Amino acid sequence: MAGLAGFWYYQNIYLQAIEKILITGTRDQLTVKVDSQIPESKLTVICSDSHGNSSRQPLSGGTAIFTDLSPSTVYTVQLDVSGFHKLTGKTSDVFTTDATTNILSFTSVGGTKDGSVVLNFTVEGDEPSRWTVRYAAEGEEAKEVTFEGHSVEISDLSVGKMYTFTLDAGKDLTLGGQKTLQLMGSRLILADNLRLSAASDSEITLTWDAPGDVVVDSWDVRCYGDNGYDERKTVTDTQATFVGIDPSSSYTLEIVASGMTKPVRTGVTANPIRIESLAVQDTDARKLTASWEFAGNAPKGGWLLLYTIDGGGQSVVKADKATADITPRIPGAKYSLTLQAASGTSVLGGTQTYTCPAAADFDQFGFDIHSLQADLLVTPEDAWHAEDIDSADFTTSFSLGDSISVALRNSESFYLPGTEVEVLYAIRDSYGNVLSDYTSTQKLYWKNIWIGGNRQSGELTLPKVPDQAGSYVLDLYIEGMQLAKLSFTVG
Repeated sequence: MAGLAGFWYYQNIYLQAIEKILITGTRDQLTVKVDSQIPESKLTVICSDSHGNSSRQPLSGGTAIFTDLSPSTVYTVQLDVSGFHKLTGKTSDVFTTDATTNILSFTSVGGTKDGSVVLNFTVEGDEPSRWTVRYAAEGEEAKEVTFEGHSVEISDLSVGKMYTFTLDAGKDLTLGGQKTLQLMGSRLILADNLRLSAASDSEITLTWDAPGDVVVDSWDVRCYGDNGYDERKTVTDTQATFVGIDPSSSYTLEIVASGMTKPVRTGVTANPIRIESLAVQDTDARKLTASWEFAGNAPKGGWLLLYTIDGGGQSVVKADKATADITPRIPGAKYSLTLQAASGTSVLGGTQTYTCPAAADFDQFGFDIHSLQADLLVTPEDAWHAEDIDSADFTTSFSLGDSISVALRNSESFYLPGTEVEVLYAIRDSYGNVLSDYTSTQKLYWKNIWIGGNRQSGELTLPKVPDQAGSYVLDLYIEGMQLAKLSFTVG
C-alpha cells in the first residue's frame, strides 16, 4: 500500500504538467501565455538572453509580460515551479525579438513649387523594398505616399498649415529613431533679378534680389565652368564674388535659398563684355539718353537697352553705338535699365536705375497754371468745344470702352505761337506707378490746342484709355512741365 501511495503522490502531486506555452512579441517586449492546471501562485516565468541577463515575472491571468528587451535578440523562456514539484510537458521555449530599423535622421527641404517639400532620411538596419509616409494637417484628411529609396517629394501641402509626417516600413519591420517630422507648408523661395558684374576680367560678381516678404537665413551659390572651375559659397547677403575666372571660358552660376532645392541659374559666355560705366543724361524734356563705356569687343549686331518704368512691362531700344534714347521721359518715374548684347554675348554690369525729377508747373508762353480749370468728360460724338460743354457733363467716372477727353478753361490771357509742343498723357495707377501700356504722347501746335485762337478754352483727347476697371490718375504734361493732374475711375 505504501508503494501505491507513493506512486500516486509522484504522479499527481510531485509531477505538474504544462500543457502549452505561447510566446508573442515585438522588438522590445515578450508576452508569455501558459496553459496549465497548476495554481498561478506556484509558477514563475524566467526570461534570459545568451549573455546571462535574466528577469522573472509571475503569472497573472495565465500571462507574463517582459518589457525593455533588446531587438533582434534570442531569448529563452523557462517556467519554474515552487515547492516540492517537478514540471512536465513543454516547460521552455525560445523567441527572437523583431529587428529594429533605426531612422537616424529625417529631414526636409523645400520642393520645386509652392506647397511642396522633399523629405530625406537615413536608415540603419533592414529596409523594406518600398516605404510609406503618412501625413496630415488639422482640418485635412490624412494622406499617404508609397515610394522607393530614401527621398520623396510631397507636392500638395497647404501653405501655412502645420503637417506631421510619419514613416512606415511595413508590418514586417519595426521602426525606431526619428520616424516622425513636423513642418509647415511653405512657399517656394527663389532668388530674383539676377545681375552679373565684374571689377576685372578675373572675377564675376552675382547680385540678386531676395523675396521681400520672407526671411532667408543664407544662400548657397555655385560657379562652375567648362574648364573644370567649380566653387561654392554660402552667403547671408545677396551678393557673391568668384575669383580666378578665365575670361576665355564659359561659366554657369546657380543660387538656391537655404532649405530649398530648386536653384536659379544664369550663364556667362566666353569673352564677356564688361561695362565700366552706365550714365543717364536728363537734359531733354522729351527723352532720356543713356550712354556707357565698356571693356572688350563691341557686340556684333549692336546693343539692346532693356528698360522698365516703375516696375512695369519691359521695353527695348536697339543701338549700334554705346548710346541710346529712351522715350517718353516721364517726370517722377523710375527707370530700370539693363544692357544686353544683340549677339548673345554676356554683358557683365550694365544695370542702372534712374528716377526723373518731379515736373515744374507749365509756365511757357505767358501761361499761368493757377488760372486753369481742367475737367474730364466722355468724348462727345460730334465736334465740340470746351466752352460749349455744360458742367453737368464733366465726370470722373467712366465705363469700359469710353473715349476720354479733357476740357481746358482758362481765365487769363497768354500767347498762342505756332510752336510745336509734345503733350504727354501719363496714366498712373492708384499707387502712383506709371502704366506704360496706357501712357502716350502727341505732338501738337500750341495754338491748335486752343481751338480758333480762343485763349479761354481748349480740348485734348486721350490717345489711350485703360481697358481694365480700376482707379487711375492722369498727369498731363506739356514739354515735360505739368499742365494738370486728374483722377478718374473706369468700371
